[in-house]
Amino acid sequence: MLIAVASIVIAAYLGIGIMIYFLQPRIIYYPIAEFAAQPADAGLEFEDVYIPITSAAKINAWYFPSTSAQKTILFCHGNGGNISYYLEKAAMYNHMGLNCLIFDYQGYGKSAGKPSEQGTYDDAAAAYKWLVNVKKIDPSAIIVHGWSLGGPIAANLAASQKVAGLILESTITSAPDMACKIYPIFPARLLCRYKYDTAKYLANITCPVLVIHSPEDEIIPFSMGQKLFNLVKQPKQFLQITGSHNDGA
Repeated sequence: MLIAVASIVIAAYLGIGIMIYFLQPRIIYYPIAEFAAQPADAGLEFEDVYIPITSAAKINAWYFPSTSAQKTILFCHGNGGNISYYLEKAAMYNHMGLNCLIFDYQGYGKSAGKPSEQGTYDDAAAAYKWLVNVKKIDPSAIIVHGWSLGGPIAANLAASQKVAGLILESTITSAPDMACKIYPIFPARLLCRYKYDTAKYLANITCPVLVIHSPEDEIIPFSMGQKLFNLVKQPKQFLQITGSHNDGA
């Protein structure tokens, strides 16, 4: 009897582990095709642009210009929704007198393709190049802001390109670290197929860094924000906010 019960438990454990391994793309990415709002709803002037990733694929982005702006924000959003879900960020920066570009990863919103880790890095790099080559914005005037899963994407970009600064808001130290938090009874580091290693990318950052996190964040631990801040070797600041993961302020 005990052997039979043990066999069932082991089989269930292995089965769940296998499901976690193969279903990771659905666990990591939550793209939504339909827009929840339009910039006009917030009274924002914008350019609806399509940025080439390959000769056949393009990603969709919204560019919000501000008269006489001295800095431009390149915003890397989280793993859910699409650019329309982040209009508040664009409006905030626009009202501060900054240009802002928010873009959708492949498979999100009107962007072609399917999301992948390398794909998200490529998307951010393409958005950066669009600002530099099309809008003629000096790299020293570009600040990259990554929120949630956008954090490692922004950090990856800042580690490989010249930027004025990096903002990491409510983000992870790495995907395996998050996997260990979510699935503590499984060998999560072995099962995790994604890296999204923000902590690793910080070693190659040469710009000032602002880390933002809330102790009330119920999804990504506040301790991850603290760890990232401690890893930064460049000029840095830590901004402690209040509120949940999606409503921090």
